[in-house]
Amino acid sequence: RYTKHILIVHWGGVNVGKIQFSRELAAGIRAAQHGNSERARELLEGVLRRDRNNEQAWIWMASVVDSQ
Repeated sequence: RYTKHILIVHWGGVNVGKIQFSRELAAGIRAAQHGNSERARELLEGVLRRDRNNEQAWIWMASVVDSQ
């Protein structure tokens, strides 16, 4: 398993790392909405590794985890 590293670069006042982070969250939500739970979990776990307090990521993660 590899770890994806995000380089945070400020360019013209835009935080490129935050844009990538937002895209990953959006992609996780889309995957969940389309029923791709495994991919959604991968993406949302990445979001939560960087921001344990991200409420949207937790809410969507709850919708794709396997409960036993």
